Amino acid sequence: MHLLALPLSLLGLAVGVLLITFDPVTIARRSPTASIGRTQEPQVTIAIPLPVALTADEVRVLRTLGPLPPAPEDPTNRVSTMPRAAWLGQILFYDPRLSGSGKFSCASCHDPARWFADGLHVAEAAGVGTRNTPTLLNTVHGRWFTWDGRSDSMWSQGLQPIENTSEMNGNRVAIVRLLADDPQLRREYEMVFGPIPTIDATRRSGLSLPTAARPVPDDPQDELNVAWLAITEASRNTVNRIFSNVGKAIAAYESKLDDGGAAIDRFIAGLNDDGTASTDPLSPAELRGFKLFVGKAGCINCHSGPTLSDHEFHDIGVPPPDGGLPRDAGRY
Repeated sequence: MHLLALPLSLLGLAVGVLLITFDPVTIARRSPTASIGRTQEPQVTIAIPLPVALTADEVRVLRTLGPLPPAPEDPTNRVSTMPRAAWLGQILFYDPRLSGSGKFSCASCHDPARWFADGLHVAEAAGVGTRNTPTLLNTVHGRWFTWDGRSDSMWSQGLQPIENTSEMNGNRVAIVRLLADDPQLRREYEMVFGPIPTIDATRRSGLSLPTAARPVPDDPQDELNVAWLAITEASRNTVNRIFSNVGKAIAAYESKLDDGGAAIDRFIAGLNDDGTASTDPLSPAELRGFKLFVGKAGCINCHSGPTLSDHEFHDIGVPPPDGGLPRDAGRY
């Protein structure tokens, strides 16, 4: 098992190096639509008059839409801005050994080539989900996480798919064992979070753990839950702490996933003081669309701020495709 684990961990490192060398967001954003794609054209330094005039109120609103501010620190995650933690999180993000079958990683659904989503109507991994996979780009700027907002931090949200039976179907005890047994993962983890206690040790500082276990509150008779409850409280606390740190490392990586800026960000950054010219102006059609966006169409009422979202929950009344009442209670 140790011989197998080492090449897999090295594979994770190789993927990490590739992702640093070949920016996955750049690859994902190769789009013919200038408004959502990066451009390699030389930057214009002379302000060009706007082809469609904006009112003073429109300019004021426009300046609230970008550019994206730096990623905020998470007060519940002391390593949220630590580069070493992000490096560990990147390795874990692409490691399928976190799943129960060894076939699925976080990147299975959050694919860099698909804007860190999967392009499917609903997520598919160990099972078929009920909601689609949201992008991770700019997620660090959110207030709530998952479509129903049941998580209030990126790191707690990131742990849920790992143990969800329809997603990665892993378990926290197996992950602690992976971190302890894989030399490279253990080294990277301990450089960020400190030592992992020896497993199956007889001394008091050790951990006595089964091969696999996790809490399953909805099914107390589940064999993984029975195994979990058989562990001493001290060992469960240690496992929970290490598992939480896995989420915090993954969140540190995910916090670096931004969209790299869109045409509107470059437009706003190049706007002159009175809003009549920009070093990177939008097209006439785009400016007319912006005037509708903040005006008659009312899009700005929900799609506000640098992420074009108010980060709240809205039901716009669209029924299910096959009719009837909504079947997903969402935030409610």
